[in-house]
Amino acid sequence: TYFPVYARDKKMQEFLDLQQNQSSLEEYEISALR
Repeated sequence: TYFPVYARDKKMQEFLDLQQNQSSLEEYEISALR
């Protein structure tokens, strides 16, 4: 599948944001459990 560069960058950014949120959530849970 061919994505225009700007569309791919947007998807990539969303993906990175998602991963960022995922790790923040995990850290939050870990600190909440302490």
